[in-house]
Amino acid sequence: LLTGGGTTATGAGAATGLALSATAMGQVYMWMSINQVLSNPIAGQLADRSGKSAAIVAGGTLTSLAVASVPLVCSYGLIGDSVLDWANWPMLATLSFWSLGGTLLATAHVA
Repeated sequence: LLTGGGTTATGAGAATGLALSATAMGQVYMWMSINQVLSNPIAGQLADRSGKSAAIVAGGTLTSLAVASVPLVCSYGLIGDSVLDWANWPMLATLSFWSLGGTLLATAHVA
């Protein structure tokens, strides 16, 4: 998913799988978790006001657009050692939309 095209380990010839280090992958999960925790009350209010169907469509649309943009964002590669560097704002924005869409989808069914 966040492969950035995939890489090969130097010398060993084995594929590394992810082009992100364990630290960077942890930062990805942390960033998405923080966004979900902060946006959950807002998503719940939106689902209550607009109804289940509208929240599900909005959540699905945000998630789909974010997932579709991952290859484009990952084609730039990771700048620096940290996902949280300001230079990586396209990845952070994509992950934010992805987590917001997931939050809308998760809260819509209980609205």
